[in-house]
Amino acid sequence: MGKSILIITFGVSIIIAFVILKLNTNATYGVEATMNKFDQTHARLIANSGIEIYLEKLKWDRSLMNTSHLGNSLFNGTYDLWISGPDELVRVKSTATFMGVKHTSIAEARADRIGFNPGRAALHLSASTIEGLKKKPFNGDLTIDGHDHNYNSPYDTIPGAQPMPGIGVPDSALIPDVINLIHDSKTFTGHILGSGPEPSVDKVDDDIDWAAYADTLLSGLVNIPITKTTKKADINWGTIAKPELNFIHVNTGDVFDINNSVGSAGCGILIIDGSVTFTGNFTYTGLVIAYKNTDLTLGGGGTATIVGSLVGAGTQINLTVTGGTLDILYSSPALSLVENLILTKRFEILSWWE
Repeated sequence: MGKSILIITFGVSIIIAFVILKLNTNATYGVEATMNKFDQTHARLIANSGIEIYLEKLKWDRSLMNTSHLGNSLFNGTYDLWISGPDELVRVKSTATFMGVKHTSIAEARADRIGFNPGRAALHLSASTIEGLKKKPFNGDLTIDGHDHNYNSPYDTIPGAQPMPGIGVPDSALIPDVINLIHDSKTFTGHILGSGPEPSVDKVDDDIDWAAYADTLLSGLVNIPITKTTKKADINWGTIAKPELNFIHVNTGDVFDINNSVGSAGCGILIIDGSVTFTGNFTYTGLVIAYKNTDLTLGGGGTATIVGSLVGAGTQINLTVTGGTLDILYSSPALSLVENLILTKRFEILSWWE
């Protein structure tokens, strides 16, 4: 009897020990499985985040297209990334590693770009801008020329090119108002040339809300706004090789002075809100948008030249020449040059594999 109880007790002990060992084994396996799942998820998040990061970077920097970026650190892991495309079909592959676990994600996307709206005259005036001009008409030696020009000095006209109006307006009913403003100005001594007789003023087919368009462009502004206190070393006016989007914002009562120490040339898209005075020679190639209340004054005997198009998008645009000359020369090549400056608002994801 005693031996039987001992055998039974011993057997039960073995069974209990086996059950405990099995439970411990299952617990260890469960922990390992959980940790492995965590590592896989972590690697997946790193890979996916890498794609999102570089799609955002690609919005601002087109030179990243068709490049690779290896050994990026993120969330205590790393990822390697490859970008290929044109804009219409961008492919981004990201391989992440976390705690020895790898994960690869691939996304295909299409760039959703802000459309480029070139001015269709040397000087394009909105209805609200024309009302503002009635308070302060053109003044001084101002040339507005709608003939198509090359963007390189001496800005020759392009043989055989279709001329645009010197001044374009959105409604034919506004043409007499602008012509009367020109004729009534006793201080205007320049020329308004282009399609048709001088002064060249005509309707342009344009239903663009230029103020809203300026807002859209400014939503993608990378360079810091230029103000009265901006240091000249911090201003990147852009070049023909690398155009820039810039915004000059001048508070009411202040004036931003562009002189030869601040800059002599720029290229790209320039949006202006406020009073700007040119006291030296300055040439801007591309699209200039006079946004809200803009007052452009040239003094000091220099020459200010806009090669491309100037658009009055706000409630006021004043063009005053007290010394020197201000030339606005239409140039379709200059506008085409800066078209690629228009940034992507976002990338539309077409497909995603993991």
